[in-house]
Amino acid sequence: MAKNYIPRIERIIYSVAWRMGRCLGMADVRELILSSRPEPLDYPVVSSDHSGHIVYLATRGYPKLAADHILSREVAGHLETIAGGVIRQLNFIFNKVLLGVSAVNVLKNGKKVSLLTRIYETLIQMALNMVGLERDILGFSEEETAKTFTNMLVALKGLEDLERKVLGGEAPIAYATVNIFLTDMKKVMSGFYRPPGSMVAHAAKEIEKEVKPDSLMESFLNSAKKQIENNIY
Repeated sequence: MAKNYIPRIERIIYSVAWRMGRCLGMADVRELILSSRPEPLDYPVVSSDHSGHIVYLATRGYPKLAADHILSREVAGHLETIAGGVIRQLNFIFNKVLLGVSAVNVLKNGKKVSLLTRIYETLIQMALNMVGLERDILGFSEEETAKTFTNMLVALKGLEDLERKVLGGEAPIAYATVNIFLTDMKKVMSGFYRPPGSMVAHAAKEIEKEVKPDSLMESFLNSAKKQIENNIY
């Protein structure tokens, strides 16, 4: 009887913990992300190469600055190598945070949620930088930007898959990251334009229509890429 009793208790505990995790994930993740603040940067900088510097800025809470660091003429011809280094390092950090922990442990920890969000956002911003006009201005080849975008997409999809694996099929951090990204886009020049708003806000609404809950990163990036490429400006 004791042998059957213990596993049953464990199953009950796991079930309750998972329900708590889902509740916390959907209700509080966005608030945890929005309440996080970037950390002070070191001077002089501690990073020794482009990939390391991007990772350093990203994990400190400056994802946009981190992603824009790759927009440099000296990166042309080395884009895949540098971006690959970023992907490997951020993937390692993401795995280290998630593996071997419970859903509740992750979703109640503001530092962990913020770090995972920063990684998502940095890779999203880097991927979108491969589609914008900057790539042509800086002399990036079409081949290297296309490969880098694909690599970023694959990396983001893999991170989302890992989040779902750890959190029982849900991806509240990925969802919140995309949601906040689109919300910020909708705010651009919103006070100066009559409906439907600015071009950026309009693009956000169009992107949102194609975001799939079961494939957040892939559907979001592909939709954003389409909007950028079709933008008359």
